[in-house]
Amino acid sequence: MNKNTVSQIESSITMKEFVANIHSQGMELVFDVLKIVHKNLKADYQSQDKLKYFRRRTAAEIFSSGISYGCTDHALATLALLKEKGVKAQYVEAFARKWLQQGGEDIEGHVFVEVEVDGNTYIIDAEKASIMKWYNRHVVYKKGNDSWDIGIENFDDMKRVAHEFRQSYLLQQEKK
Repeated sequence: MNKNTVSQIESSITMKEFVANIHSQGMELVFDVLKIVHKNLKADYQSQDKLKYFRRRTAAEIFSSGISYGCTDHALATLALLKEKGVKAQYVEAFARKWLQQGGEDIEGHVFVEVEVDGNTYIIDAEKASIMKWYNRHVVYKKGNDSWDIGIENFDDMKRVAHEFRQSYLLQQEKK
């Protein structure tokens, strides 16, 4: 698939079918979408396939497999369904403040969905099916349409971006 011309959250027949019977609005719609995502995706975070598929699938492919390998998959699936219902939402890549400050071999981050409902902005942790008003222990790296839109198409991209962002974050902290 040519990632430069395709969005990870492009509409599909599957997504249209998932949301066809949702008639709620506002926050109730958001919760209905989260229910669909959790009903149709089985979390498999220990799979040997995780790195093979890391940031390489579209929401349609994620739903087709029925497997989520982590927060990115949950976020993309949620975002795609929200967009299908016309909700203003975006993909948010963030890194754990603790990892940014202390480093470590394993990159600590999370993907969220930011949604606007009734003039208010909410942060969805699609993996946990929870809604927040702030990023708590995370620092936002970038917001966009999807992972490919912000330049992360695989694990090597993620490592590069994370370490570059960490260096920038540390320089900013020194200036304070």
